[in-house]
Amino acid sequence: MTTDDNGRPAGADRLARVSALLKRYPDVTHHELGELKTWFKRQASALDIGILASQEDIGSGYALFREEHIDKFAGKDIVAIAAVLVAVIGIIASIAYWTL
Repeated sequence: MTTDDNGRPAGADRLARVSALLKRYPDVTHHELGELKTWFKRQASALDIGILASQEDIGSGYALFREEHIDKFAGKDIVAIAAVLVAVIGIIASIAYWTL
């Protein structure tokens, strides 16, 4: 098994580890859940995620994990969207005011 500098599985071994965790999701420990979140948010490439998504044997665990932890809007996402909308409305209002 190949490991990275921190002693964790790397490359194909890491993908196999994530696949095994997703196969038994939601029956994972708190530590394993953190491991999955970190991998998806910071370490996984688009190819890695595509490979996982195409594995039929982990389909339900993968879909449930994505729904509960990855694809949800967080509070900061909603605040960012609201800020952009306010800025756009402000710009449109300014243009309308100055062109009248």
